[in-house]
Amino acid sequence: MTVEFGREVEIDKILLYTRADFPHDNWWRQVTLTFSDGTSLEWELEKSTLPHTLTFPPKRVTWVRLEKLIKADDPSPFPALSQIEIYGKDILKDAMFA
Repeated sequence: MTVEFGREVEIDKILLYTRADFPHDNWWRQVTLTFSDGTSLEWELEKSTLPHTLTFPPKRVTWVRLEKLIKADDPSPFPALSQIEIYGKDILKDAMFA
């Protein structure tokens, strides 16, 4: 899944909310985040009902892609993403500061 911002932004935190109706649901033990600046981060997740939080040094990007989701070995075949939140700020180009 790719989130496109339509402009360059500076981001530094991502939250993933995964469906966690255990034992019905499964979970991802690892995901990869790829960024438009050519970098990527492998993110180890835990079996949890809480949001998964990743913070990192600020990156200037135009999109973020969630990919390479690796399912845990639990018996359920149903891992699911409920919500993704990406935190940062707009980059003001051509802004004049006093």
